[in-house]
Amino acid sequence: MKRFIKSVSLLALTMVAVAGMSVLVSAKDLPTVTPVPDTGVGLSVDVNYTEKDTLPQNKNYCGAVIPVKVDRKCTVVVKRGEGSSHPDFYADENFETSLTSNNVNGAKGECFEAPKAGTYYVVFNDYIASSKISVNTKVEISSYTDGETTMINNFNRKVGFKQGTDKVFKYTATQTGVLTIATNIENEDYRTIYDAANKMLSAEARVFVSNTNGAVVENYAVKKGKTYKFAIYSGYSTSYGEFNVFSSFSKVNDTNKKKKKAVKISKKNKAGVLPIGDSSAKWYKFKWKKKKTWHINIALSKTGRESTNGTVYATIYRGKKKVKNGKVALINNRINKIYTLFGKVKKGTYYVKISKTKKNTSAVVNINVK
Repeated sequence: MKRFIKSVSLLALTMVAVAGMSVLVSAKDLPTVTPVPDTGVGLSVDVNYTEKDTLPQNKNYCGAVIPVKVDRKCTVVVKRGEGSSHPDFYADENFETSLTSNNVNGAKGECFEAPKAGTYYVVFNDYIASSKISVNTKVEISSYTDGETTMINNFNRKVGFKQGTDKVFKYTATQTGVLTIATNIENEDYRTIYDAANKMLSAEARVFVSNTNGAVVENYAVKKGKTYKFAIYSGYSTSYGEFNVFSSFSKVNDTNKKKKKAVKISKKNKAGVLPIGDSSAKWYKFKWKKKKTWHINIALSKTGRESTNGTVYATIYRGKKKVKNGKVALINNRINKIYTLFGKVKKGTYYVKISKTKKNTSAVVNINVK
């Protein structure tokens, strides 16, 4: 590529490798590396030029060119360092076919759509005026596709999204328990849950920032062996952007589907799950030997709205008989002091049944008695 006065150099080819894979950019006269989209890792490139490094196409401009090779249709994101101009994007080395540039939300940079595999050109240039020009900066280049991303436990990755489309994360539960998914998409995001065959399990729900770190967090009850697809929509007004997605998992006892297998509860919280697509209830029990007031407390985290995802109930029994007024609707994301007996309390074994009205509900509960 001798037509260009100055090419850029890879930062000692020190692209951060992910699972043994190389990252995405190659520079002219340097070894070509295969793009690895959707890793969330960018390639750092040195960009250096002065007013003497004029571009052959127009001597009134100086700059540098980064050839970017991709192996599939994708979006290429270019984050600019301090002191660099806005880049132009081209589909050919003669700079005859320009590509539309879009701003990237949450990053100082731009992106372009690579319609197919091939080499594309990122051009940084400045108009040469009477003053001297000296640019010495770093640029980070990464790429994303529109396909599904496989999510695992303790997932932590930067991903790209397009305005008006969902980013889909495919997760297969190796154990029954609570899967927590968090994003850093400003104040809210929208999530829809599907099964492996793309059948909707839970209608789109709006999720808000829910912790002190500003993360948008939701807990999901998942069942061992089942595959779920979480479609997350950003709601941003910009055409393209990046956000981080995190996940964590905690195993939960799932043997208490029948009354005879009820799990004992005490003053300490006991977690329970009602997985998406599973209609079975969960049972808990405790023995009461004191003549004093007791409280059953339940904290509920449930996906979706009441109108589409139903209601979760707690029903209390003393032995085989249901306690009077002992069926209570639980309120999402709130600690519910669901039942209190004042005065003389009958001794005996009490049972708490947690159930839901719709199969597509995902419900996580923490229960104790004091």
